[in-house]
Amino acid sequence: MAQQTINIGAAPDDGTGDPVRDAFDKANQNFTELYGAVAALPEQIRDVIGAALVNGSNVTISVNDGADTITIAASGGGSGQKFKVRAATTANVTIATALNNGDTLDGITLVTDDLVLVKNQSSAEQNGIYAVGATPARAADYDTYDEHPGSLIIVEEGTTNADTLWLCTSNSGGTLDTTAIAFSQFTSGGGGGGTTKPFIVFKPIDNEPPSSNFASLDTRNGHPVLEFDTTTQEAAIFSGVLPVAYAGGGLTVEVYFAADTATSGTIGWDAAIERIDTSSLDIDADSFASAQTISAAAVPGTSGQILKSSVAFTSGAQMDSLAAGEAFRLRIRRDVANDTATGDAQLLRVVVRET
Repeated sequence: MAQQTINIGAAPDDGTGDPVRDAFDKANQNFTELYGAVAALPEQIRDVIGAALVNGSNVTISVNDGADTITIAASGGGSGQKFKVRAATTANVTIATALNNGDTLDGITLVTDDLVLVKNQSSAEQNGIYAVGATPARAADYDTYDEHPGSLIIVEEGTTNADTLWLCTSNSGGTLDTTAIAFSQFTSGGGGGGTTKPFIVFKPIDNEPPSSNFASLDTRNGHPVLEFDTTTQEAAIFSGVLPVAYAGGGLTVEVYFAADTATSGTIGWDAAIERIDTSSLDIDADSFASAQTISAAAVPGTSGQILKSSVAFTSGAQMDSLAAGEAFRLRIRRDVANDTATGDAQLLRVVVRET
Protein backbone atom coordinates (compact mmCIF):
# COMPACT_ATOMS: atom_id res chain seq x y z
CA MET A 1 0.00 0.00 0.00
CA ALA A 2 2.15 2.86 -1.26
CA GLN A 3 1.35 6.23 0.27
CA GLN A 4 0.52 9.05 -2.18
CA THR A 5 1.35 12.70 -1.46
CA ILE A 6 -1.37 15.31 -1.90
CA ASN A 7 -0.23 18.76 -3.06
CA ILE A 8 -3.41 20.82 -3.35
CA GLY A 9 -3.18 23.14 -6.36
CA ALA A 10 -0.16 21.37 -7.81
CA ALA A 11 -1.63 18.01 -8.80
CA PRO A 12 -1.33 17.06 -12.46
CA ASP A 13 -4.12 18.30 -14.73
CA ASP A 14 -6.45 15.44 -15.70
CA GLY A 15 -7.71 17.30 -18.77
CA THR A 16 -10.60 19.00 -17.04
CA GLY A 17 -8.51 21.80 -15.58
CA ASP A 18 -9.37 20.71 -12.05
CA PRO A 19 -6.19 19.78 -10.11
CA VAL A 20 -8.03 20.04 -6.76
CA ARG A 21 -10.43 17.28 -7.76
CA ASP A 22 -7.50 15.11 -8.82
CA ALA A 23 -5.81 15.69 -5.46
CA PHE A 24 -8.89 14.61 -3.55
CA ASP A 25 -9.14 11.53 -5.75
CA LYS A 26 -5.70 10.61 -4.44
CA ALA A 27 -6.83 11.18 -0.86
CA ASN A 28 -9.77 8.85 -1.42
CA GLN A 29 -7.44 6.17 -2.77
CA ASN A 30 -5.26 6.44 0.35
CA PHE A 31 -8.18 5.98 2.71
CA THR A 32 -9.58 3.12 0.64
CA GLU A 33 -6.25 1.28 0.85
CA LEU A 34 -5.90 1.99 4.58
CA TYR A 35 -9.44 0.78 5.26
CA GLY A 36 -8.73 -2.45 3.43
CA ALA A 37 -5.49 -3.03 5.33
CA VAL A 38 -7.06 -2.46 8.75
CA ALA A 39 -10.09 -4.59 7.87
CA ALA A 40 -7.74 -7.46 7.03
CA LEU A 41 -6.11 -7.39 10.47
CA PRO A 42 -7.08 -10.02 13.06
CA GLU A 43 -10.18 -9.00 15.00
CA GLN A 44 -8.31 -8.57 18.28
CA ILE A 45 -5.88 -6.08 16.67
CA ARG A 46 -8.78 -4.02 15.32
CA ASP A 47 -10.23 -4.04 18.83
CA VAL A 48 -6.96 -2.62 20.19
CA ILE A 49 -7.03 0.24 17.67
CA GLY A 50 -10.65 0.98 18.54
CA ALA A 51 -9.95 0.87 22.26
CA ALA A 52 -7.04 3.29 21.84
CA LEU A 53 -9.24 5.74 19.96
CA VAL A 54 -12.04 5.53 22.54
CA ASN A 55 -9.55 6.15 25.36
CA GLY A 56 -8.25 9.30 23.69
CA SER A 57 -4.99 7.86 22.41
CA ASN A 58 -3.37 8.80 19.13
CA VAL A 59 -2.96 5.81 16.80
CA THR A 60 -0.10 5.81 14.29
CA ILE A 61 -0.09 3.25 11.48
CA SER A 62 3.08 2.91 9.39
CA VAL A 63 3.41 0.66 6.36
CA ASN A 64 6.52 -1.14 5.11
CA ASP A 65 5.82 -2.22 1.51
CA GLY A 66 9.01 -4.22 1.18
CA ALA A 67 8.46 -6.27 4.32
CA ASP A 68 4.68 -6.36 3.88
CA THR A 69 4.16 -5.25 7.47
CA ILE A 70 1.98 -2.76 9.30
CA THR A 71 3.15 -1.25 12.60
CA ILE A 72 0.55 0.12 15.02
CA ALA A 73 1.46 2.37 17.93
CA ALA A 74 -0.56 4.48 20.34
CA SER A 75 0.29 7.39 22.58
CA GLY A 76 -1.50 9.95 24.64
CA GLY A 77 -3.57 10.00 27.82
CA GLY A 78 -5.17 7.28 29.75
CA SER A 79 -4.60 3.73 30.87
CA GLY A 80 -3.46 1.40 28.12
CA GLN A 81 -1.93 4.17 26.01
CA LYS A 82 1.21 2.16 25.20
CA PHE A 83 0.10 -1.26 24.14
CA LYS A 84 3.08 -2.65 22.22
CA VAL A 85 6.18 -4.32 23.68
CA ARG A 86 8.94 -6.27 22.01
CA ALA A 87 9.05 -9.28 24.33
CA ALA A 88 7.56 -10.77 27.48
CA THR A 89 8.67 -13.04 30.28
CA THR A 90 7.74 -16.71 30.51
CA ALA A 91 8.84 -17.27 34.12
CA ASN A 92 10.03 -15.38 37.19
CA VAL A 93 13.18 -13.32 36.47
CA THR A 94 15.61 -11.17 38.41
CA ILE A 95 14.72 -7.85 36.82
CA ALA A 96 18.02 -6.12 37.61
CA THR A 97 20.06 -8.73 35.72
CA ALA A 98 17.63 -10.23 33.18
CA LEU A 99 16.62 -7.05 31.33
CA ASN A 100 20.00 -5.63 30.35
CA ASN A 101 21.31 -4.87 26.86
CA GLY A 102 22.36 -8.19 25.27
CA ASP A 103 20.31 -10.43 27.58
CA THR A 104 18.18 -13.14 25.98
CA LEU A 105 14.48 -13.34 26.89
CA ASP A 106 12.07 -15.81 25.26
CA GLY A 107 14.58 -16.30 22.45
CA ILE A 108 14.99 -12.56 21.81
CA THR A 109 18.27 -10.67 22.30
CA LEU A 110 17.30 -7.48 24.09
CA VAL A 111 18.70 -4.04 23.28
CA THR A 112 18.59 -0.85 25.31
CA ASP A 113 15.15 0.82 25.45
CA ASP A 114 13.26 -2.30 24.33
CA LEU A 115 9.95 -2.54 26.18
CA VAL A 116 9.29 -5.82 27.98
CA LEU A 117 6.12 -7.15 29.60
CA VAL A 118 7.05 -8.71 32.94
CA LYS A 119 4.08 -10.88 33.92
CA ASN A 120 5.32 -13.98 35.74
CA GLN A 121 6.94 -12.65 38.90
CA SER A 122 6.63 -14.69 42.10
CA SER A 123 6.14 -11.31 43.78
CA ALA A 124 3.31 -10.09 41.54
CA GLU A 125 3.73 -6.46 42.58
CA GLN A 126 6.90 -6.47 40.42
CA ASN A 127 4.93 -7.20 37.23
CA GLY A 128 4.51 -4.45 34.64
CA ILE A 129 6.17 -2.87 31.60
CA TYR A 130 9.92 -2.30 31.82
CA ALA A 131 12.50 -0.58 29.62
CA VAL A 132 15.71 -2.51 28.98
CA GLY A 133 18.91 -0.83 30.16
CA ALA A 134 21.94 -1.04 32.41
CA THR A 135 19.52 -0.41 35.26
CA PRO A 136 16.13 -1.69 34.07
CA ALA A 137 13.24 0.52 35.15
CA ARG A 138 9.50 0.70 34.68
CA ALA A 139 8.55 2.33 31.37
CA ALA A 140 7.59 6.00 31.62
CA ASP A 141 4.02 5.26 30.55
CA TYR A 142 3.68 2.62 33.28
CA ASP A 143 5.47 4.10 36.27
CA THR A 144 2.33 4.50 38.40
CA TYR A 145 0.00 1.73 39.52
CA ASP A 146 -3.24 3.06 38.01
CA GLU A 147 -1.74 3.15 34.51
CA HIS A 148 -1.85 -0.67 34.51
CA PRO A 149 -5.46 -1.84 35.16
CA GLY A 150 -7.37 -2.41 31.92
CA SER A 151 -4.30 -2.13 29.68
CA LEU A 152 -4.14 -4.45 26.67
CA ILE A 153 -0.56 -5.30 25.71
CA ILE A 154 0.62 -6.66 22.34
CA VAL A 155 3.83 -8.72 22.42
CA GLU A 156 5.61 -8.57 19.07
CA GLU A 157 8.36 -11.20 19.30
CA GLY A 158 9.46 -14.30 21.18
CA THR A 159 9.56 -18.07 20.91
CA THR A 160 6.55 -18.43 23.23
CA ASN A 161 4.93 -14.99 23.39
CA ALA A 162 5.13 -13.67 19.81
CA ASP A 163 1.89 -12.09 18.57
CA THR A 164 0.03 -12.57 21.84
CA LEU A 165 -2.16 -10.08 23.71
CA TRP A 166 -2.33 -9.66 27.50
CA LEU A 167 -4.95 -7.84 29.56
CA CYS A 168 -4.13 -6.36 32.98
CA THR A 169 -6.96 -7.63 35.19
CA SER A 170 -5.91 -5.87 38.41
CA ASN A 171 -8.21 -3.33 40.07
CA SER A 172 -7.53 0.40 40.15
CA GLY A 173 -6.59 2.08 43.39
CA GLY A 174 -3.48 0.09 44.30
CA THR A 175 0.06 1.13 45.16
CA LEU A 176 2.98 0.54 42.79
CA ASP A 177 5.47 -2.08 44.04
CA THR A 178 3.03 -3.04 46.81
CA THR A 179 -0.21 -4.16 45.12
CA ALA A 180 -0.14 -7.24 42.86
CA ILE A 181 -0.35 -6.59 39.10
CA ALA A 182 -1.85 -9.47 37.08
CA PHE A 183 -2.01 -10.13 33.35
CA SER A 184 -4.22 -12.68 31.56
CA GLN A 185 -3.78 -13.74 27.97
CA PHE A 186 -6.39 -12.31 25.62
CA THR A 187 -7.84 -14.52 22.90
CA SER A 188 -10.57 -13.34 20.56
CA GLY A 189 -13.45 -15.45 19.23
CA GLY A 190 -11.31 -18.22 17.74
CA GLY A 191 -9.53 -18.86 21.01
CA GLY A 192 -5.89 -19.68 21.51
CA GLY A 193 -3.79 -22.78 21.19
CA GLY A 194 -2.16 -25.02 23.76
CA THR A 195 -3.39 -24.51 27.30
CA THR A 196 -4.46 -20.89 26.77
CA LYS A 197 -7.87 -20.27 28.33
CA PRO A 198 -10.07 -18.04 26.17
CA PHE A 199 -11.97 -15.02 27.36
CA ILE A 200 -14.24 -12.32 25.95
CA VAL A 201 -14.40 -8.64 26.89
CA PHE A 202 -17.69 -6.73 26.65
CA LYS A 203 -17.72 -2.91 26.71
CA PRO A 204 -20.65 -0.58 27.49
CA ILE A 205 -21.19 0.12 23.78
CA ASP A 206 -21.75 -3.62 23.24
CA ASN A 207 -24.94 -3.54 25.32
CA GLU A 208 -28.13 -4.81 23.65
CA PRO A 209 -30.65 -3.27 26.06
CA PRO A 210 -33.94 -4.98 26.91
CA SER A 211 -37.20 -3.23 26.06
CA SER A 212 -37.65 -1.91 29.61
CA ASN A 213 -35.64 -1.37 32.80
CA PHE A 214 -32.37 -1.08 30.92
CA ALA A 215 -29.08 0.46 31.99
CA SER A 216 -28.35 3.86 30.42
CA LEU A 217 -25.23 4.57 28.35
CA ASP A 218 -23.20 7.55 29.56
CA THR A 219 -19.59 8.69 29.79
CA ARG A 220 -17.39 9.57 32.74
CA ASN A 221 -14.27 11.55 31.94
CA GLY A 222 -14.33 10.01 28.47
CA HIS A 223 -14.91 6.47 29.74
CA PRO A 224 -18.10 4.86 28.37
CA VAL A 225 -20.21 3.54 31.26
CA LEU A 226 -23.59 1.89 31.76
CA GLU A 227 -25.53 3.40 34.66
CA PHE A 228 -27.70 1.19 36.87
CA ASP A 229 -30.34 2.69 39.16
CA THR A 230 -30.21 2.22 42.93
CA THR A 231 -33.90 1.26 43.35
CA THR A 232 -35.18 -0.16 40.04
CA GLN A 233 -33.42 -3.33 38.92
CA GLU A 234 -32.01 -2.53 35.49
CA ALA A 235 -30.24 -4.84 33.08
CA ALA A 236 -27.60 -4.87 30.36
CA ILE A 237 -27.39 -7.71 27.85
CA PHE A 238 -24.34 -8.73 25.84
CA SER A 239 -24.17 -11.33 23.07
CA GLY A 240 -21.27 -13.37 21.78
CA VAL A 241 -19.98 -16.77 20.77
CA LEU A 242 -18.14 -19.00 23.23
CA PRO A 243 -14.68 -19.58 21.69
CA VAL A 244 -14.05 -23.01 20.21
CA ALA A 245 -10.99 -23.22 22.49
CA TYR A 246 -13.29 -23.48 25.53
CA ALA A 247 -12.41 -26.79 27.23
CA GLY A 248 -15.44 -27.29 29.49
CA GLY A 249 -14.01 -25.92 32.73
CA GLY A 250 -16.91 -23.58 33.48
CA LEU A 251 -16.95 -19.80 33.14
CA THR A 252 -16.12 -16.90 35.41
CA VAL A 253 -17.83 -13.54 34.85
CA GLU A 254 -15.89 -10.49 36.05
CA VAL A 255 -17.57 -7.10 36.40
CA TYR A 256 -15.57 -3.84 36.49
CA PHE A 257 -17.55 -0.96 37.97
CA ALA A 258 -17.57 2.22 40.06
CA ALA A 259 -20.04 4.22 42.12
CA ASP A 260 -21.39 7.35 40.46
CA THR A 261 -21.47 9.46 43.63
CA ALA A 262 -21.51 7.10 46.63
CA THR A 263 -18.48 6.85 48.90
CA SER A 264 -19.90 4.22 51.25
CA GLY A 265 -22.18 1.20 51.20
CA THR A 266 -21.99 -1.80 48.87
CA ILE A 267 -22.71 -2.59 45.22
CA GLY A 268 -23.72 -6.07 44.08
CA TRP A 269 -24.70 -7.72 40.81
CA ASP A 270 -26.13 -10.87 39.34
CA ALA A 271 -25.37 -12.56 36.02
CA ALA A 272 -27.29 -15.05 33.88
CA ILE A 273 -26.45 -16.92 30.66
CA GLU A 274 -28.79 -17.79 27.81
CA ARG A 275 -27.64 -20.41 25.31
CA ILE A 276 -28.66 -19.64 21.73
CA ASP A 277 -28.63 -23.11 20.22
CA THR A 278 -29.47 -23.41 16.54
CA SER A 279 -32.82 -24.86 15.44
CA SER A 280 -34.09 -24.86 19.01
CA LEU A 281 -34.17 -21.48 20.76
CA ASP A 282 -37.05 -19.13 19.93
CA ILE A 283 -35.60 -15.61 20.17
CA ASP A 284 -39.08 -14.13 20.61
CA ALA A 285 -38.79 -14.96 24.32
CA ASP A 286 -36.00 -14.87 26.91
CA SER A 287 -34.69 -18.16 28.29
CA PHE A 288 -31.87 -17.20 30.66
CA ALA A 289 -30.72 -19.79 33.17
CA SER A 290 -30.97 -18.96 36.86
CA ALA A 291 -29.06 -15.82 37.79
CA GLN A 292 -25.87 -16.27 39.80
CA THR A 293 -25.24 -13.70 42.52
CA ILE A 294 -22.05 -11.65 42.44
CA SER A 295 -21.27 -10.81 46.06
CA ALA A 296 -21.63 -7.14 46.95
CA ALA A 297 -18.37 -5.18 47.20
CA ALA A 298 -17.69 -2.31 49.58
CA VAL A 299 -17.61 1.07 47.88
CA PRO A 300 -14.27 2.92 48.34
CA GLY A 301 -14.04 6.40 49.81
CA THR A 302 -13.51 7.88 46.32
CA SER A 303 -16.44 7.37 43.95
CA GLY A 304 -14.31 7.18 40.81
CA GLN A 305 -12.20 4.25 41.93
CA ILE A 306 -12.79 1.01 40.03
CA LEU A 307 -13.93 -2.22 41.68
CA LYS A 308 -13.91 -5.75 40.29
CA SER A 309 -16.28 -8.51 41.41
CA SER A 310 -16.76 -11.96 39.94
CA VAL A 311 -18.84 -15.13 40.04
CA ALA A 312 -18.09 -18.64 38.77
CA PHE A 313 -20.52 -20.67 36.65
CA THR A 314 -20.15 -24.43 36.72
CA SER A 315 -20.41 -26.21 33.39
CA GLY A 316 -23.96 -27.38 32.77
CA ALA A 317 -27.22 -25.90 34.06
CA GLN A 318 -25.71 -22.69 35.45
CA MET A 319 -24.36 -21.97 31.95
CA ASP A 320 -27.63 -23.03 30.30
CA SER A 321 -25.63 -26.00 28.90
CA LEU A 322 -23.62 -23.61 26.70
CA ALA A 323 -20.89 -25.39 24.71
CA ALA A 324 -17.81 -24.30 22.75
CA GLY A 325 -18.64 -22.57 19.49
CA GLU A 326 -22.24 -21.75 20.46
CA ALA A 327 -23.84 -18.30 20.55
CA PHE A 328 -25.06 -16.93 23.86
CA ARG A 329 -26.34 -13.88 25.69
CA LEU A 330 -25.15 -12.64 29.08
CA ARG A 331 -27.45 -10.55 31.28
CA ILE A 332 -25.96 -8.32 33.98
CA ARG A 333 -28.23 -6.71 36.62
CA ARG A 334 -27.54 -4.64 39.69
CA ASP A 335 -28.63 -6.48 42.84
CA VAL A 336 -30.65 -3.57 44.20
CA ALA A 337 -32.43 -5.73 46.78
CA ASN A 338 -29.20 -6.49 48.60
CA ASP A 339 -26.68 -3.69 47.98
CA THR A 340 -26.71 -0.48 50.00
CA ALA A 341 -24.85 2.22 48.05
CA THR A 342 -26.87 5.27 47.05
CA GLY A 343 -26.93 6.63 43.50
CA ASP A 344 -26.10 4.87 40.26
CA ALA A 345 -23.59 2.09 39.79
CA GLN A 346 -21.47 2.53 36.65
CA LEU A 347 -20.40 -0.54 34.68
CA LEU A 348 -17.16 -0.15 32.68
CA ARG A 349 -16.58 -3.63 31.27
CA VAL A 350 -17.43 -7.29 31.68
CA VAL A 351 -14.98 -10.15 31.15
CA VAL A 352 -16.13 -13.73 30.51
CA ARG A 353 -13.31 -16.26 30.84
CA GLU A 354 -12.90 -19.97 31.29
CA THR A 355 -12.46 -20.78 34.97
